[in-house]
Amino acid sequence: MNQSPVHATLYNYDLLLCLFEHVHLGRKTTLASCALVCHAWEEPASYVLWSALKSFHPLWNLLIGRSFSPDARRASAFWEYTDAEDFVKVVVEREPERWKRFLHRASHVREVEQGSCGKRELAFIHALTKYNQGRTFLPSLYRLSWRHAVPTDTSVLLLSSQSLRDLQLIISRLGIESTGGAFATPERYQDYHDVDPVLVGLAASAPSLTRLSIAGGEGPGPTVVPFITPLTHLRELYLFNQAILLKADHVRSLLESLENLEVVFVRIYDFSYDGPAVCTPNLQDLRLQGSSKDLCSVLSGFLDAPHLHSLTLKSEEGQYSQMDHYLFPLIASSNFARSLRKVSVTVIKDPSEVVWNDPAAFTSYSTIIQPLLQLPELDDVEICLANPLISCGDADIAAIARAWPRIQRLSLAYSPFGPRNLPPLASLQYFVDHCPELRQLAMTKLTLPEHIEVPLAPRDPPHPLMYLDLKMTFPGAFDREGVSTGKLEIALVARFFDHLFPNLVLSVLESFNARRFAKLSGWTEVEQEIRTIRSQRLSDQDAVIDVAARA
Repeated sequence: MNQSPVHATLYNYDLLLCLFEHVHLGRKTTLASCALVCHAWEEPASYVLWSALKSFHPLWNLLIGRSFSPDARRASAFWEYTDAEDFVKVVVEREPERWKRFLHRASHVREVEQGSCGKRELAFIHALTKYNQGRTFLPSLYRLSWRHAVPTDTSVLLLSSQSLRDLQLIISRLGIESTGGAFATPERYQDYHDVDPVLVGLAASAPSLTRLSIAGGEGPGPTVVPFITPLTHLRELYLFNQAILLKADHVRSLLESLENLEVVFVRIYDFSYDGPAVCTPNLQDLRLQGSSKDLCSVLSGFLDAPHLHSLTLKSEEGQYSQMDHYLFPLIASSNFARSLRKVSVTVIKDPSEVVWNDPAAFTSYSTIIQPLLQLPELDDVEICLANPLISCGDADIAAIARAWPRIQRLSLAYSPFGPRNLPPLASLQYFVDHCPELRQLAMTKLTLPEHIEVPLAPRDPPHPLMYLDLKMTFPGAFDREGVSTGKLEIALVARFFDHLFPNLVLSVLESFNARRFAKLSGWTEVEQEIRTIRSQRLSDQDAVIDVAARA
């Protein structure tokens, strides 16, 4: 008997996979219910259901038959009193069907979000691998986030294979509790001085890695570099770990060995280099953190990156000085300046300790970043200069808006202290006039005038800005009657924003705490007034249409 097209579709494995992938975006209970519908749906629904796990606990529950809460895993009596190897041996020998079912479901797992295990669980992983003939029980694992707490532990290598492409390794400050229980003395990471075995064996266990992230507060430091360079397939490398501070030779070794790198984040220190520029033809996104002196050294001919389109610099060490401002001319004069589309420069230091040789040399925000204003192709810019001696006024905003006609995302952070440092609310008009592609704008604070003119006719075409964050502009700006300290009414402020940015996306405040916080911010009153204006406009349009239809 021939099947109908509908019947054939409902039993087609590939189509069911596609269908369940969409179901997976919702609640997992729905997907679990689909697996129970019929035999034909069980396998594709289970495949998707097990593809992404938040932790290893669903797998442990499948084999052991118990439910383990992530918050109570170390207090569980099972982990405290069960020998992992004996348990796995009993399952393999006496319940082969359960063992087979466990391996089958484990083969579907492609992602584990939080691979954090106690010592007993680590022993369990070793036992599972041993009774699986030394092979990983997660052969399809593609992405893994692993909390590496015991320096000598290599369990993550037992989970790795040719399939693993994305690994996030979080090296914790303290080791996990010893077998003495939750109140035992923890192991300090600093007591272990050699390179972790897990880093030594990473290239052999996961040779196909394309993305590696190492985070945490403590670790082996720059000695990890020789064990990262064999990972020649890496495209993204994030060395967030605070102990991994790299000098010029370390960075050069990474960039020369890993020719496919497209994204790099490193912390640098004592950066001194006088050799030829390091060629990185595939590098597209560079993120550096260190002192301004070291960042300037990198920008002074260290790199030859013809396709670099995103540069992120963060300086947060030492005292604020004019050295911080030298970053901008060095960026503009670099060999990759014309290929840049995104630039982020953040200087976060104690503004009370400003080393200023000549305060008159740099008097305004736009003067300091003037070299960047010579790059009109930039479409994403984030500048943070936390220095109260830098003024930011109407003329600065005008210069910035005119310099970047293609800007799509812009964030300007400056000290909000002192009236001369704050641009007026009307300065937003410059972005409307000169930045026709701007979609997202953030500024620290604007001053509210006593009065502002709002044209009656709407702008044509309307400006596309959708997201606006003026941070400290509105908290405490209005009294209970909705009038600002400068006597500017909320209704007029709302009309001003609705006229400039009719496509502005208003926030959705679902929880009570969110609504309470928004009320304190002052912006929620403005948004509510904008909603009223838009509602009235729609009503007027409907009335006009109704009159025209009757005519």
